[in-house]
Amino acid sequence: MNYPPRVAFGEGNGRRGGKNFASNKPSTGPNKGHGPREHGARGACVALVEARYLQWLLEADSEGAEAVAPAQVAGMLQQALAANGKTLDVQRVYWYTDAPTTELVDGLVPRAVVADDDHSSAQAIERDLRAVAEHKGFAHVILASDASALRDAVDAVQLRGVLVHQLTDESAQDFAATTEEDPAWAQLLAQADSRVWFKPSAWPSRGARAPRAAQDVSREDPRRDEVQAVVREWWESRDEDTRADILASVQVNRGIPQEIDRELLGLARDRLDRPLNLEEKRIMRDALRASAGV
Repeated sequence: MNYPPRVAFGEGNGRRGGKNFASNKPSTGPNKGHGPREHGARGACVALVEARYLQWLLEADSEGAEAVAPAQVAGMLQQALAANGKTLDVQRVYWYTDAPTTELVDGLVPRAVVADDDHSSAQAIERDLRAVAEHKGFAHVILASDASALRDAVDAVQLRGVLVHQLTDESAQDFAATTEEDPAWAQLLAQADSRVWFKPSAWPSRGARAPRAAQDVSREDPRRDEVQAVVREWWESRDEDTRADILASVQVNRGIPQEIDRELLGLARDRLDRPLNLEEKRIMRDALRASAGV
């Protein structure tokens, strides 16, 4: 997982003290005050969506690309759930964004986070995730974030009966490669109760805006030289302190910091004029490790 990183913060994710959000329990009816709501024969769910992560999944963070509109989010998630055979209804979306709120969307609650600060986003998501479990508002949570620091919070709410469904791109289906390239992200994926595989090209509005993103590039020959050039140019433009921080992070976490991974993926995508295939992602990450000397 420049698009925001998957940077871990604070060991143990034991951040508390945020606002206790109102329970989703209905005020009347037989289930009043007793456990998660159900919606007919389908389970009700709440979605915790980091805006920058969803943009990244949609390949919408490249220069000139149109960002996803808040009004589209619930529909995207509902379609992804159906494609994965999950009979869940998205009842509410919490939308974590650093952009100002310019429209009112029924069923979507904006949460303001600090720009370019994954610590802020992950803290806000964790507070809501724990509140959902505490108040027994929903039995199912759709998690659309790749903040590996959320793993302990996911574990905690699962122990209280919440089922967590992680929204992710299809490249993570090669889990052996994901584990090798980004162990922290792999741990979050493994912690979830299920994965909701999201295919950007299946979203019709997205396909109309960016036909290149809808193409299957998985079988294209990797453009090694161009990808390596992107990494080399990026590395050479960093100052010594930044390089030292990157080296330390890679050595400690055994993976590339998420914000850097996303930034490089965006730069390489712009250079190639298409998303990178799996082999090109490996080339890119190996090139950064080589530049860092690890």
